Order: sequence, then C-alpha cells, then structure tokens
Amino acid sequence: MTFTRFKRTLIIILAAGMIGMPAVFAQDATPVPEATPSGVTIHVVQRGENLTNIATAYSMTVEALAALNGIANPNNIAVGQRLLVPNANVDVVLMPGDAPAPIFYTIQAGETLYRIALRYNISASALAAANGIADPALIYTGQRLTIPLSRAADSELVSASAYPAPVTAFAMRPVNLVEGQTGRFRLTASAPITVTGRFLDRAFVAGSDAGGTSAVILVGIPIDTQSGSYPLDLTITSDAGQTTMQVAIPVVGKVYRSEVINVLADRSNLLDPAIDEAELNILRGVMSAFNPERYFVDLMGLPAAAGISSPFGSSRVYSGSDIQRIHTGTDFAGAPGSPIFAPAPGRVVLADTLNIRGVATVIDHGWGVYTGYWHQTEHYVSVGDNVTAGQVIGAIGSTGRVTGAHLHWELWVNGVPVDPMQWVSVSFVD
Repeated sequence: MTFTRFKRTLIIILAAGMIGMPAVFAQDATPVPEATPSGVTIHVVQRGENLTNIATAYSMTVEALAALNGIANPNNIAVGQRLLVPNANVDVVLMPGDAPAPIFYTIQAGETLYRIALRYNISASALAAANGIADPALIYTGQRLTIPLSRAADSELVSASAYPAPVTAFAMRPVNLVEGQTGRFRLTASAPITVTGRFLDRAFVAGSDAGGTSAVILVGIPIDTQSGSYPLDLTITSDAGQTTMQVAIPVVGKVYRSEVINVLADRSNLLDPAIDEAELNILRGVMSAFNPERYFVDLMGLPAAAGISSPFGSSRVYSGSDIQRIHTGTDFAGAPGSPIFAPAPGRVVLADTLNIRGVATVIDHGWGVYTGYWHQTEHYVSVGDNVTAGQVIGAIGSTGRVTGAHLHWELWVNGVPVDPMQWVSVSFVD
C-alpha cells in the first residue's frame, strides 16, 4: 500500500508544530520547477502573506512547506514567489501489495531526537534505529528523518495483497489524514456494493454513488488522535455475497493553540460540566445519524461575511478557572444581526434555544455530514425546512455562553466535530 501518485514526485514532510514568523519580501526568490509534479499545485505569494498563514491555509506545517520548496530560511519569501503545495482535491490511490509511504521530518534548531519522537508517539530508540543513528546526540539542524508510524495497539494491520472482488480500486483524500479534520475513502467496484465498517473505534456506513458501483466513506478524525497507523475495517456486500478488507491508514497529529476565554459575568453558571454534557447529548443524538441521501454537491461556502476570531481546535480555559474545553468550531466575529448563510444545501433538523449554544440551528447535509450554528439572535428556518446554498438562515447574536456577539460554526462527520474550514477548500464529492 502506498501513495502511488506521490512517491516519486512529492516529499511530504509532516510535523506536529508550527512556527510563527513574519513575511520578509526578498529579491532573490527561488522559482519552483517548471514541471509541476502530479498531485501538487502552485500558490503565488500575495502581499502580507507569510509562510505560516500559507501553510495553515493548506493544512500543512511551516517545516513541510519550506522543505517541499527548498526554502532554507522560512523568513525569506517574496511577493509573487511561486510555491508548490499539495493539491487537497486529488485522490491518493492505494495500490495492493505496495509498501506504505514514508513520512519525513526535517530537524529544526534546538530540537532533540527525544522531543521529535514524542510528537509522533514513538520511542527515541525506534526513531534512531529507523534512521541509522548510533548516537542520538549527534543530530543536526536540517537533517531529514524518516518517521516510522506506530501500529495501533492490539491491531494486526494488514495491507491488502489484492482487492477482494468486486472491488477494483481504493483511494483516499486528502493525502494527509490529520487530527481534527475529515478524511474520505472511496471504493470503486465492477458491480453494485454496499459498504459498512469501523475506523478509529467508530462504526460507519458508506454513501453510494455511480449506481452503487462507488462507495464513499467520510470519517472525522477526533481531536487527541495520536500520530500512527490505524486499521480501516471494511465489510463489502454485493450480489455475489459478503467479503472483508482491511487497510492500514496513517493519521498525523496536529498542535492546536491555547486561549483564555472570559465569559460574560451573567453567564458564568453555564460553565457547569453537567449542563455541558446534557447539551452535548442532545447534539450527539441529532448530529450522528447517517442519511443515505447526499445534499451537498461541492465545496462548502462561508456561513458569514466576517473575519475569523477563533479557529477550530483551540484548547480553552474559561474565566481563569481550571475548566478546560476544546473549541469544536470556528468563530466569526460578525456584528449583531448580521446574516448567517447556509454553506451548502441540506435539511434543517434542529432549530431551538439551548443553554450554552443559545439560539441554535443544525442542518443535515447527508452522508453523516451536519453543520451547526450557535449563539444566534434569531433563526429564520424551522425543523423540516429544505435550505439552499447561500440562503439566509439566521442572524448573528450573543445568546448562550459567550464573550460577545459572534457566530460559532460547527461541522460534524460521522458523529465527530471536525474543522469546518477544511470543507471550504477540499471537495469530498468528486
């Protein structure tokens, strides 16, 4: 099993952290090769951009982006410079019988082998052995390491030696399955199939395309999933009977930022964990069902014409307390009363007022994909309504547990909250 479209043309360097750095507009920018490798695209550096925000936009690390483009000094980029970036809208075809694709990491100044190993949930001795390092102290800045992915506990990960009939192809998107994001697996078959299975200890049902000869599995990678290789267990049913297939899928961890939140004084009672859990149970009941009908047709649009005030995945401490939560959505700092737009077609399955999330709306987009809109001042849709992309469904407000007026936008896949902004740039349909 390997990433065959990339193994000869694209070195993927993965790391858990990001470095903040300003843009420096150099005069001697190195152009990318004239022949662009398969599976990548070109990003032209715009005024005000730096390597950090470009890397973030493409779900990469600064180290990965710099290494891919041969940039020795990440501060040294120029307006108009052309950078290679992975094309997230390209499938990675996994061929039976091939070896797994390696993961690479470039050592940064001040790092130790132990700290790098810790990032990837492996031992320093295993990392040293994989790279022929006799003395872990003798490493250097810029050295490239091969990261051996660890196997999931108590799992025998088996790469398929051949696709079981009637399956003819298996592919995944994007090239890197990342903690807190969405992954897609597609099985193509010579006859109609239905597919169920498990991944990361969660059961799933595949959506059906192309008259049943294409099965699409959408999975959410939960926050706190450690870097490693995990089994994707598939049960495939066709007119010829039932068969199984197991594939080892690499997942990479990601570092999310921390922030302190000062909730409005009159809402401090909403920090009670019991209230939080009761409300989460309501959402799990609504946003975990699988609808075999798919409504979304392409990229998601943005739900508000406003800047992002807080990204997905932040670790939050509330009001100086020891209460900590993971921010499971993206916040848009819109003015009170500003319109909220449906980012894709769907059907409203919740329109209510909750304690913590205030005036709330949930839209079912099909195939286990749901979006939620919290803290509205009011909603303009009701349960059972069909909505279209761009339709105004509510207004930004400050209801529930908030610091002020904003829209909190969530996206759940197969019962797991994931980064909704990935869906703005990555298509999970074609």
